Amino acid sequence: MTFEIQNQENISDTQQLSKCLFALVWLGVGEAISGLLMGTIIDCVGSKNACLANIAMLVITIIISIYQIVHDEYGIVSYISCFIWGFQDGIVGTHCMQMLGFEFGNSADPYGVFTLV
Repeated sequence: MTFEIQNQENISDTQQLSKCLFALVWLGVGEAISGLLMGTIIDCVGSKNACLANIAMLVITIIISIYQIVHDEYGIVSYISCFIWGFQDGIVGTHCMQMLGFEFGNSADPYGVFTLV
């Protein structure tokens, strides 16, 4: 992504940095939205069935990433890719924290191990 921006003429360093940081904003937006959505999915279908949402998002993330690598251009797909990465990271993180909170009697130990690993 940075290589493509550097090859564009008449773009200053500040504008290049601005475009890269704007793409990363979508990573945070995806992460925030996915935490809320995954909590709702877990409440509606249960923790075991919510694994299907994790698998679906993993497949979507892989497809978008492969598309981004093959086309190697900076544009709307870069923003979508950052959003999807954040979304997938948030879904997996929320689900892991939910499982650690409910599956173990002592709540401090599993979170400690998760943080170390």
